[in-house]
This record gives sequence, C-alpha cells and structure tokens, in this order.
Amino acid sequence: MSCIPIVNQCYTDKHGHLVTVRSVVNSRVSFIREGYEFPCVQSVERFSEEFTIWKETDDVKR
Repeated sequence: MSCIPIVNQCYTDKHGHLVTVRSVVNSRVSFIREGYEFPCVQSVERFSEEFTIWKETDDVKR
C-alpha cells in the first residue's frame, strides 16, 4: 500500500534531487522539482516508489 505524500513537504529522488509536493488529488501527486518552474504529475504509487521524505540532514543536489 502506498503512503499518501504530504502537501508542501519536500522529498528526494534516488539521485538526491529535491522536489516539493504541491497537491494530491484523485491519486495523482503534483510536485515541483528544485530549479524547474513547471509542475510534474505522477500516480501516488509511483511517487511513493521513487521518492523518500527529505530530512534536513540529507545531502541535496541543487
């Protein structure tokens, strides 16, 4: 079962790149990648597989 991402929470991908969740509607996650102006959209399931919640102690690639 997928965990529902939290709006305005930051997450990182497997490469350490930062994203911020903007909305979760109808099992779709809309998020913004650091340094990219357009939103990206993925299913909650795929987002949960590809991203982990960011902790301030994590290394982030900007």
